[in-house]
Amino acid sequence: MSSETTTFQNGVENFRIQFEIVPPPPAPPRDPNMPRGFSNAGKFQVASIRITDISEGVGDEGRKKLVNFGRGYDTLAQARTGATEYAKRIVREQMTPKAAPASDAGAAP
Repeated sequence: MSSETTTFQNGVENFRIQFEIVPPPPAPPRDPNMPRGFSNAGKFQVASIRITDISEGVGDEGRKKLVNFGRGYDTLAQARTGATEYAKRIVREQMTPKAAPASDAGAAP
């Protein structure tokens, strides 16, 4: 099991992205009479991704998010890249501070 950790900076905020990649089980012994293309190759699995805000001055009170990912990839590099890019998208879309809505109090009818 490969535990991966990377950091991502979104504006002035820093986030730590953590996930574990589970390798496929070993392939069963192949029957010599069976053609080669029929073996079911396993996939590298990423079950969940943990995202933690590690910006300056946040300490242990930083925002945390656990994303159930549950996807399989053919290679370790694809699993690592896919999970990291998905986590970055989650940070950009769901963990950025929301801007205060503009007040319509001074608008003319």
